[in-house]
Amino acid sequence: MRSSQRGIVGFFGIILAIIATPLLIKSLKNQEFVFLSILLWFVGVAILIWWFKREKNLNLKFAMGIIFTGQIVMFVFGERYIDDNNNFIFNRYLLFSLFLIGFGLLYFLIKSRKRFAIRQYFSNEIKHQILREQDYKCASCKKFLNVYDFDHIDNDRSNNDYNNCQALCPICHALKTRKMKKNSSK
Repeated sequence: MRSSQRGIVGFFGIILAIIATPLLIKSLKNQEFVFLSILLWFVGVAILIWWFKREKNLNLKFAMGIIFTGQIVMFVFGERYIDDNNNFIFNRYLLFSLFLIGFGLLYFLIKSRKRFAIRQYFSNEIKHQILREQDYKCASCKKFLNVYDFDHIDNDRSNNDYNNCQALCPICHALKTRKMKKNSSK
């Protein structure tokens, strides 16, 4: 499974666990739909744990840890959130857990934004200018290009500025991509 697909599954797990936690608290208090709410919460947490074990980005792991901590606070102090009329009470524990969950979600979205950016391609005008500027040679190995790939220098596929483009032969492009993937997996 690709990392972007893992991220989507992980985000689904976050949402499922966030929704299931207050449902679980309320159903435990009322003794209604307990099995269903436990199952829903367990599936969400299982997805989170599965994603957490496979995610390599420490920022996203940190965000998930904050969200999970907020869910634990919500679950531990859950009986204090519900009054005798079965309504949620906004007290400091609930506000703190919602703050943790909200902060974790915001941090997750900010740090994963680049990962889900839509790939953009350079315009033909930029491609022709780069080829002429490089004298139709690879920017890395300086061999003449029969076949060429246009590379985003900073690896941000949504940044199509002229200064972010270089023409590479397929071999140099593959080597750069492998080196980038090898460095990101460490």
